Order: sequence, then C-alpha cells, then structure tokens
Amino acid sequence: MNLLLSLPLLLAPLQDPATATVENVSQFDLKGTVDASVRWIRARQSEDGSYEGKVGTTSIVLLALAESPRKYRAQDGPFIQDAIEFLASRQDPNTGQVADPDSDKLEAMTQTITAWMALTKLADPRSLSIAEKIEASLASPPRFPERSDELEGAAQLVRRHLPHAPRPPPTDSEQT
Repeated sequence: MNLLLSLPLLLAPLQDPATATVENVSQFDLKGTVDASVRWIRARQSEDGSYEGKVGTTSIVLLALAESPRKYRAQDGPFIQDAIEFLASRQDPNTGQVADPDSDKLEAMTQTITAWMALTKLADPRSLSIAEKIEASLASPPRFPERSDELEGAAQLVRRHLPHAPRPPPTDSEQT
C-alpha cells in the first residue's frame, strides 16, 4: 500500500465516519486511531530517515505528523529527527532547494515548497535553519537570459502560448 494513501488516517481518522459531522467530530476519541496510524507509518520509515526514499513523501509525512492531534515535533523522537536530517541531506548547499536528485525543475520546486511547509510547522531550531535556506532560495530573483538569442527564444515561447502578446518593434535588419 502506498504510504501517501494512508496519510488521511493521520489527518482525520474517525471511528464511524457515517455518524461524523462538522459539529460532532470533536466528540470522537481519535488518539487511539492516530497512535495506531503513527505506529504503522513509523514502521515504514527507511534507515536513512526517509519515507519511500523521497523528499515529497517524507515532507508530507512530517507535515501530517506535525498537524496530527498529538502535534509531533523533533523532541518526540528519532522518527521525526531522522526525517528532518533526511531532508537536510537533500538540500542543495548552493540553491537551498530540497529535492530528490532525479527531479526536474517543477518537481524540485514542489518538493522544496512541501519540505518548507513541514519544516516550518515543526518549528524546532534544526528545521527552521533548513527552512531559512529554502526561503532564501525562493526569494532569489529569477535568472534573466544572458544572451540575446536566449531572450528571443523566451519571447517566442511566450508569443506562441500567448498569441495576443505584444510584438516587439521590428529591428533594422527586419525592416529591409
């Protein structure tokens, strides 16, 4: 069973979902169900601290644990600390991004943002130091094309997908 499919057990486990409503959900005793779910998830943690060996899954598990009724934090044990260290091991020292090595740019950004969400929710000094480096990577300005042919290629791409985008004035070579 995919670990991500089991995460709703942590976030909203109910003894009898058919009788639950927004008004009465607080009457359910969820701690036993949550504890059983946490034990199940902890048993699936890899030796490197990850869940399924992936930044995204590990981040979502950490976020679910932090948001659970018990509000797990790093001081609650190595199952949280090891997952934090796994994320730290995947942080690029130059960019601050936290991603799996084989990720494309979009996946890396998604994983980085998910890791940031989990780490800021945990709010311990180690998590926050990793999150600060992520914030620096997210706050950095985009890299503008360095060469005019790169800039023109980007402009053509925009025009292709936005046909009503303004056209630049013709250059001297185009006017002849």
